Amino acid sequence: MENPLADMLEGLAIPDYGKLSFEEQCAYYVALLPYKLATTGATMRFPPAAVAQAAGVSQSTISLLSDAGQVRGGQLRYPRVAAEYAKLGHETFVHKYLTPIIRERLAQALDDWKRRKRNPDVNEQGYNPRANRYVGRHEWPKTSIELHAIFYIDLAHDRGGYLWFNLKPRQDLPEIPLHQAIGQGDPERANRGFATSEDAYRWVKAYLSPKL
Repeated sequence: MENPLADMLEGLAIPDYGKLSFEEQCAYYVALLPYKLATTGATMRFPPAAVAQAAGVSQSTISLLSDAGQVRGGQLRYPRVAAEYAKLGHETFVHKYLTPIIRERLAQALDDWKRRKRNPDVNEQGYNPRANRYVGRHEWPKTSIELHAIFYIDLAHDRGGYLWFNLKPRQDLPEIPLHQAIGQGDPERANRGFATSEDAYRWVKAYLSPKL
């Protein structure tokens, strides 16, 4: 007899929580350590959910990794990681295991975590429907710097957020079709998409009409 629930699972994205190598255990353990900020002196920790995303494992695995060298549930957790950290010392341990690839994974995961925290009521694509407020075409016949500005804001999942498209890049020529415009993201996020359409709108306003 076929399972009547099987069809419901077709196409369901189920995460593949693979095991971490010893080097990966050490690398992500670095992210779970407390750090003091140079600017404020406050002690901060990397969000465990972001570390779990970067590592591709469950948050429970990350929780156990953060307790490396401690007894939890009657079992010594990740003793090799704790021993390696004690042997090398903090600076050498970090330098050895926090590779550029791991740093990039953590940076991407932290960026995603910040966006989700800011917009918790997400839809099935992971975006807050309210963040679509400024999606669409916008026109300012005369900006504060004497421009006739026409632009479009849209969500681009492959760029991780919202892009803006300059539909009038030259003042001496008519508006161009949307498909000819180049999507532009947030310069502070390495040109990835803005977290919300409002962020994109505010950035364009500051860029094209700073006194509007």
